[in-house]
Amino acid sequence: MSAHKQAVLRLYRHLLKDSKSWSIDRTVWFTRAAAIRQEFEQNRDKNPQQAAALLAKRQVWTTC
Repeated sequence: MSAHKQAVLRLYRHLLKDSKSWSIDRTVWFTRAAAIRQEFEQNRDKNPQQAAALLAKRQVWTTC
């Protein structure tokens, strides 16, 4: 598995776990999880430079 793919998977899992910990109701979390998945799917076919920029931007956002 490439380093980029591992980083994307880690970020995806981190976002799901974080949103689950902040959700009061499971149905609210399912909606948020679907939105996270949709965002990742929309950016799936980006070129490597765009993908790296999106990943870096999102990783900085999650560490704040």
